[in-house]
Amino acid sequence: MTYKINILSNANNDLKWFRKNDKTSYIKLFDLTREIMIEPREGTGKPERLKYFEQEVYSRRVKSSWLTP
Repeated sequence: MTYKINILSNANNDLKWFRKNDKTSYIKLFDLTREIMIEPREGTGKPERLKYFEQEVYSRRVKSSWLTP
């Protein structure tokens, strides 16, 4: 099963910056996004369900040290 991911405009701008300036981090972010689409409740970044949302909404922690090569 594949899940839908909503990417905010700020995040999309950040992804564009990484694609242009830091290919290694962009690939890691792309892999993380693909992982989230497959299984949003498990995996990299300590998935945490956010309270006060009617739907299931999860957050992930991504450290800057994780992105640097």
